[in-house]
Amino acid sequence: MNFFTKKKKMTKLTVILFILNFTFTTLLLSGIVLKESREMIFTLLITALLILSMSLAIFHSKKQSFFTFTFLFIALISFPLIWFLDNGIDGPAPFMFTVIFLIGVISFRKRMRIFQLTLLITIFVTLITLEKLRPDLLYRCSSLSCVNTNKLAGLIIFTFAIIFVSFTFFRRLEKEEENSSRYAYYVSRENSKLKELANTDQLTQLPNRRNIEEKIRYQYKVSRRKKRKFSFMMIDIDDFKQVNDRYGHLAGDFILKEIAKIIKRNIRDQDTPSRWGGEEFLILLPECNARRCATIAERIRKAVYDHSFIYRNMVIKLTVSIGVSEHDFRYPNPRKYIERADRAMYISKAKGKNMVTVVA
Repeated sequence: MNFFTKKKKMTKLTVILFILNFTFTTLLLSGIVLKESREMIFTLLITALLILSMSLAIFHSKKQSFFTFTFLFIALISFPLIWFLDNGIDGPAPFMFTVIFLIGVISFRKRMRIFQLTLLITIFVTLITLEKLRPDLLYRCSSLSCVNTNKLAGLIIFTFAIIFVSFTFFRRLEKEEENSSRYAYYVSRENSKLKELANTDQLTQLPNRRNIEEKIRYQYKVSRRKKRKFSFMMIDIDDFKQVNDRYGHLAGDFILKEIAKIIKRNIRDQDTPSRWGGEEFLILLPECNARRCATIAERIRKAVYDHSFIYRNMVIKLTVSIGVSEHDFRYPNPRKYIERADRAMYISKAKGKNMVTVVA
């Protein structure tokens, strides 16, 4: 189980840590600190504010950048003050420097990150230099409770910073994983569209020649294993050239689309119609002998004959010639049977068109 599946448990754990740390800070405020000085009260108040802003940044992913900016703003403003008011380099300020550095690195983009880290390092070097040159500017507490409180305040800030950085890092990983999954889905969808475009005749929306040839090869293997016959039907629109010459090529396109719809309405669900080329259509009929195929072909022929093609208020009447062949595995190459269906279709045309011919 990865981190993302345990996110809720980690969130609960962080809530508990937040409550414990915040409660302990409050106890320090009400107990130890009041015996020391106002400077220590200021330090722990800043600690509480930093913990609060980090916690809000962890739990409000939609407003994480706002609360992170709030944290860094408070930290950068209070960092020099805490340095001078609370033991300088021996106080909680170095912890704050580390925390601000870590959160700045992980939270901001390149330009903002460079600006923030440059500013932070400049402030840090300046404060160390001032401490060495003017140690009298610093307030130093000497009691054990004061020293321990300083260390505890720094550790509390540092602990929560580590939790914040961890959550931010894993949340970023999760977002990248989501983006990666979304991109993979998009690529897969686009590839499916491209494949569909490559395998579909754009005018009739039927499988194109390459597509039907792949299906024929697959059907040949399946039928041979099951020892079941399948058939081909070749359909050609009679006198289609005259339609183009008389009504225009747009009318021809309209006719092709309408013929494709009629074919799909009159075949079985398992049959595959395709546009073979020009005004020719090839249909693959699995588990279908020549007799059954001829019945379906006759149904298509009659449907076309009875249909009135209305194009721009003009009624166009058409017929089709159909050839049928049955694949009986006498020849290993399915193309041989496609040629037989094509020859049968030309026999229909030679006999007067508008008929179905079956070749043995």
